[in-house]
Amino acid sequence: MKKSKFTQEFKEDTVKYYHSSGKSVREVADEMGIGKSTLDAWRQDRNAWGRKLCFR
Repeated sequence: MKKSKFTQEFKEDTVKYYHSSGKSVREVADEMGIGKSTLDAWRQDRNAWGRKLCFR
């Protein structure tokens, strides 16, 4: 199993930033230096972390 390159905190903060920024997934992904599909996956996984993590 490959170890994640990004910390859970980075993932959560990036998803929260996306939700609060009003920017597109592509714009946020480019700003954060990640792929659009990576951010899409993190957004879909947010329920696995618990919705409270995305909307503190």
